[in-house]
Amino acid sequence: CWDEFNVYIKASSTKAIMDFIIREHLTAAENQQDTKALLKAYRLIKSASAAKATDARESFSPDLYVLCAEQALQLGCLAESKDCLQLYFRNNPPQNQFFGRAYLCKAQLHIPQSAKDLDQLEKSVVYYLKAIGFGKQQQRYYFLVFNASVIYWQMVQPFLKSGSRHLLIPSLSSVVKALDEIDERDHTWRAQLMIELLECLLDAQKMKEAADFASGAAEYIKKNVPSKYPDLFAKMVQHKLIDSAKAAKETKGCATLAVILKIQKLKSLQTESTTTKDILASLEEIYNLLTSAEKNMSIPKKSCLLVELAHLSLELKCTQLATSCIKNLQKSDIGEPGMQIVLECLQCELEAHNLGTKIALYKKGVVETQLKLIRRLETSLLDANRLANPSTIQTVCTTLWNLCLPLLQHNLRKHVRKPLVSISESLEEIDSLLTVLRCQIHLEVAQIEEDEDRIESAIKHVEKALIFDDGAAYQNYLKSYLHRLQLRAMLYSTPEGLEDRATMIIEQAKQVSPMDSVRKKRSLLVNAGLCLAPDVFQMVLDSENEAKVSTGKGNKGQISYLCMKAQHHAKCVQKTEGHLKRIEDKNAAERVRLWADLAKVARKQEVWDVCRAACRFCLLYDDGRWNIQKKDTLRKNASTANSMDEGKGLGLEGELSNAKAAFTNERALLRTLAEIRFINAEATIHLLKSENCKLNEPPIPPEDTRMHPVGYTAVNPEDNPDWIVYRDWISELSRYATENFLQAAELGVELHEGWITHNAAVYILNYNKHLISTERLSELTDALHKLLTALKKTGHNGNTVLLAMLSNALAKGLILRWIPGSAASPKDASIHSAKVKKAPGKGSEKSVHVMSIDPIGLPDIKLALEVCEYVLDLTNGRMPEEMVPISVQQQILATWVKSKQLLQQQIGPKLGTEEEESNEGQNLMTRVVIAIEMHSCNGLGLMDFSVPSLSQVFDMTCLCHWADPFVELQLLTRLAHFAYKAREPDLALRSTQRALELETKKKKK
Repeated sequence: CWDEFNVYIKASSTKAIMDFIIREHLTAAENQQDTKALLKAYRLIKSASAAKATDARESFSPDLYVLCAEQALQLGCLAESKDCLQLYFRNNPPQNQFFGRAYLCKAQLHIPQSAKDLDQLEKSVVYYLKAIGFGKQQQRYYFLVFNASVIYWQMVQPFLKSGSRHLLIPSLSSVVKALDEIDERDHTWRAQLMIELLECLLDAQKMKEAADFASGAAEYIKKNVPSKYPDLFAKMVQHKLIDSAKAAKETKGCATLAVILKIQKLKSLQTESTTTKDILASLEEIYNLLTSAEKNMSIPKKSCLLVELAHLSLELKCTQLATSCIKNLQKSDIGEPGMQIVLECLQCELEAHNLGTKIALYKKGVVETQLKLIRRLETSLLDANRLANPSTIQTVCTTLWNLCLPLLQHNLRKHVRKPLVSISESLEEIDSLLTVLRCQIHLEVAQIEEDEDRIESAIKHVEKALIFDDGAAYQNYLKSYLHRLQLRAMLYSTPEGLEDRATMIIEQAKQVSPMDSVRKKRSLLVNAGLCLAPDVFQMVLDSENEAKVSTGKGNKGQISYLCMKAQHHAKCVQKTEGHLKRIEDKNAAERVRLWADLAKVARKQEVWDVCRAACRFCLLYDDGRWNIQKKDTLRKNASTANSMDEGKGLGLEGELSNAKAAFTNERALLRTLAEIRFINAEATIHLLKSENCKLNEPPIPPEDTRMHPVGYTAVNPEDNPDWIVYRDWISELSRYATENFLQAAELGVELHEGWITHNAAVYILNYNKHLISTERLSELTDALHKLLTALKKTGHNGNTVLLAMLSNALAKGLILRWIPGSAASPKDASIHSAKVKKAPGKGSEKSVHVMSIDPIGLPDIKLALEVCEYVLDLTNGRMPEEMVPISVQQQILATWVKSKQLLQQQIGPKLGTEEEESNEGQNLMTRVVIAIEMHSCNGLGLMDFSVPSLSQVFDMTCLCHWADPFVELQLLTRLAHFAYKAREPDLALRSTQRALELETKKKKK
């Protein structure tokens, strides 16, 4: 017995010594973050565990397995941690707190790195729930349940974003339920988890379950954490989880809840048909409620609500109210640095918003103003980083990104490289969950780096963008871009695939110096085309090679040569037919990008024949194969409902929709096809110019300079069959160019991107100036009507002047062909104008014979009137941002008056304006313009208007404050002319005298 006792004492002493040594190493590892000390402890545990295989007695406490595993986990030694836990569970450990801690440690070995790691999530959740299950059994282990909830919440951070939250519903529900079962006293923590669980249910679209859960959570939070109830209440109202009557009842006596209710209701109205007047009234009501409840509301809560209201006001383009919110915030005693930074962001956002559509014009002064705002926000970002508040950092980053967006044009984006890099680094520092934003920023930085030939840096940024593309929206685009950059980085090797060869050649072509010869540029571009279409590219290219034109036997003259050239071109371009079938239509998306790149480089280097050929091959893929996803289309339709009637809606244009539209590979490809449509149209117009023709202009037959025998009878070239072939070919090129512009506009409608339809309108108006100036507008009505329809669907990109000019051109084109010949010019106006004096303020006497309009033309004239009234309603001043200069409005009003006359519709005494008594602003000027136009239309053999007297018109003219002196001069001159013809010399003299005073005013200025 004594021997056995000695052995026991010796074993106990050995165990105590071993425990002490191991604990000493673990303490050193913890205090000094010493990996070497940890490994020493691990080796001792490992060797002692191996010795136990021969000796059943434990040589150290089993708790040390867990302590070592925890410390190894902290120091990143995952293999050692995993090994310690396996040894611990193998030895049938005691059921104490370390048993639960071992499960928590095991769970942390399976931390998911992104929302894609579902397998790791499931593995870790199993161990968290085991730890929670063990901790619930005894009150002394309840702390394990709380600790498990905290560590679990840290682990699931990658899933806390839209589209991934629903994956947490089963596990988070168990955690929340466990905290309830142990009656956890940290009510704030439980309330936070409840609100997060509600978000998860909403992400899964489980509205009934969400409503039931929200009801129970509301009772708990109101009782235990009332400060968090406004957050929950906002979500309940936003997602309609609470009855409106009950919500209204809860707001009684609580100004905070009342404001939240009204803000959430206003947000829900953005997708409905609501007038601007109603929106402004609602915003004013919320602001007044906030300011009147200052005494009953804490400064932090009031500040947060004012910030939210300011953001909403800016989104709804109500800058005056946003300004009021910011001024109120500035007056408040805001001591919190984070709120001061948010206020600076709001101010910058407001100033950027005040630039309006000017930023889209990219004038030097406006761009410099935008860059100053960006620099201010860069300073705010530095302050936010020092504050180390993730929420504040994210607010500054998103605001800064929004201000950088307009400057991401190819020739401007180098100016925003520094702020974009700062954003990416700041978001990386806090491991932000704004993964989509981080992906977009790295993509933009990569493109800037590529512009500066920093290819290695660009590759790194694209690789980071791929990591953050959790939703895989950018995957195809990013992989293609990365592949292209990698090929560019190894320009001195030859890839095997034809697409890769083409990519490499195009990249080489981009590096060609402008001083290099056209032959060198063309050679590279042609080789790239031959890689992509070795069967027919050269044949299509030969369509413009005059050396390949077969002249036949004998010289039949220049017209004959032009005919053969036209036939040769038409025959060669037909070779593209069947190309996709021959290549089995493989790698469609990649080949579109390559053909597009080739076309863009060729255009930039002015190798026009290669550009046109590349465009034709690229546009073979514009066959409807790529469509916007249905859910995206439904979203666009909702926003289009307002933009269809811009005069009555919120005025939210296509660009707002664009900002919200999710990136997809299909959208990127359709956008590329739209760009190529524009390039192809311009390249075709260049071909027309090389043939000495303008767009939509017929060619002029060449002069016959040949010697002819005596008695030769000249033949009209227009009757020459060869000339007819050539003329039809030129007409077909014009039709083809116009069709490309219109197809681009259709793609803009499909994408719901206003800038595309806007650009299509600009191109068509610019390239048809010669037709517009000669009033051959009837030839353009079909194209202009399609463009106007497209602009109504997408919005006019903030360019109301363009919309007005296009609408006027369309309306004039519709009515010009139906105006009777003798009524088109006011030659006999003087005969009838004399009668105006006899009956001032009344209609002129009827002519003996009023010319009638061809009934066939009535639909066109009615459509012209609708077009004019659409623009006049939009620009009537109710929405200041949609107003146009009076010089532009004058043209529309003239067309509108003429349309009314052709339809025999009188204009009332209000002269077409809504507010007859209003003598302020543009309304009075439009009434003067309408009156002058009515006088000019009378006496032409058509219906005469009931017009105000000329003296009344003069008085109205004098009351106006003319923004455009030229319009005032023109109207006074016309008024003097009418007065002279009406035998009113005094009025004529007064009009001319006032007109001459304009010169004196100009000299003084």
